[in-house]
Amino acid sequence: MREIIQMKSREESFVMIANGTRISKNEKVRRLSIHENSEEVQSDMRFPYLWSFLSFSSHHSFEHGFRNYNLLRVLNLDRAPLSSFLPELIELIHLRYLSLRWTMIRELPESIRKLKYLEILDLKGSPVSSLPAGITQLTCLCQLRNYRHSFQSSSFFPDTHGMRVPSGIGRLTNLQTLGSVEVKEDYELVRELGKLTQLRRLGILKLREEQGMDLCYTLDSFTRMDSFTPVYFQASASIV
Repeated sequence: MREIIQMKSREESFVMIANGTRISKNEKVRRLSIHENSEEVQSDMRFPYLWSFLSFSSHHSFEHGFRNYNLLRVLNLDRAPLSSFLPELIELIHLRYLSLRWTMIRELPESIRKLKYLEILDLKGSPVSSLPAGITQLTCLCQLRNYRHSFQSSSFFPDTHGMRVPSGIGRLTNLQTLGSVEVKEDYELVRELGKLTQLRRLGILKLREEQGMDLCYTLDSFTRMDSFTPVYFQASASIV
């Protein structure tokens, strides 16, 4: 049954799964999924009608990037062998979903503000430690996620790392998921988070104990909260 569904999907140009099936360079593909063992999609192939590109391969080359993929709405690059943000991604102005999970990208460009229709930005497992000011102009964002774990030789439990967010994050009033945010000594940030009244899930890291009162006032403004995870920044961190 699965093979029949895949065949009909390909005939209707609905979706194509690259898992051993040969793909013609002239084939009209709207949605493409590349798996770990896919070798039939060459790096120089072009799909000008593509709406959705899902990659689950850690070895697929993106040396030719995504130029002329102007119709893309969904771009998933989980575990892609990328060490820097591809400049041409900024030209994909119709993107609604962008996942850079488990890539080695360490920094996002200020020009990310051009992706004004972006609704979901997933950076889980990536080494991105701070977000540029341009992120505050993505007012359509509903989900902004980033955290990773690392193990120290002296501990059995992993350290959790999040991201620093710029001043003005309170402008993203459509956010429903935000995490994990490193607060440290930024008292104003704790208060500004209170402007995100649509939040349903919030993760905070490195929150100081003396910021507890500001945090309580912030939480009081959330009427739809389903999940909240703070980690206090003390000599020994504890989850509350």
